[in-house]
Amino acid sequence: MNKLQRMMDNDMRAVQSDLGEDVDWKGKTYEAIVGELSEGAALQLEGYDPDTSLALTFRRADFDGDLPKPGDRMIYDDMSYMVDSVSKLPGKASIAANCVIP
Repeated sequence: MNKLQRMMDNDMRAVQSDLGEDVDWKGKTYEAIVGELSEGAALQLEGYDPDTSLALTFRRADFDGDLPKPGDRMIYDDMSYMVDSVSKLPGKASIAANCVIP
């Protein structure tokens, strides 16, 4: 980890300590920043289907090599979400997981 990456990681840790919320993934609890939570409903043939999504931002350093991937399940606020997409650009101090209710 270079100096800039260490600075970004320290900044991310500070934000996480102030705003972080628990998210469970693969039997372990991680601290994430819930950046977006949208609720709506999509019109279906038999009525409205609830549509809830959220974006979770984690410190990359909190993971031991294995990172979330599309299709994984995460639990936040007693609700199960499916990872829809993951942003994990090299050199970034964080990863973002966009999740939906399956």
